[in-house]
Amino acid sequence: MRLIDANTVYKILNDIGGCDAADEWSKGFDAAIDEAIMQISNAPTIEAEPVRYAKWEPLPPRLEPGILCRNIGETDFKPFFSSGIGDRCSECHYHDEFAIFNTKYCPSCGAKMV
Repeated sequence: MRLIDANTVYKILNDIGGCDAADEWSKGFDAAIDEAIMQISNAPTIEAEPVRYAKWEPLPPRLEPGILCRNIGETDFKPFFSSGIGDRCSECHYHDEFAIFNTKYCPSCGAKMV
């Protein structure tokens, strides 16, 4: 998915349409531009969030009890323990000992890995 500025699209469509000629082709062209503008106006909107970036970093040999890890949708923090196998997210310190390979996004905080 790609976010665009709808106001810029309106301006582009208005600049290429609206010749108000009398022939049928021009009327159809104007109607198509008007329909495109209406469809964009009625399209659902989303709340965009800035992209967070992180990296997989090697896990220290042993995290002490009390290191905190954030889970998706939770405002609470909970302790997490590790044997030191694998990597963790540099943003939220999420770690899964059983993960076979690192993903492009952190499954806990959603950060895009670089």
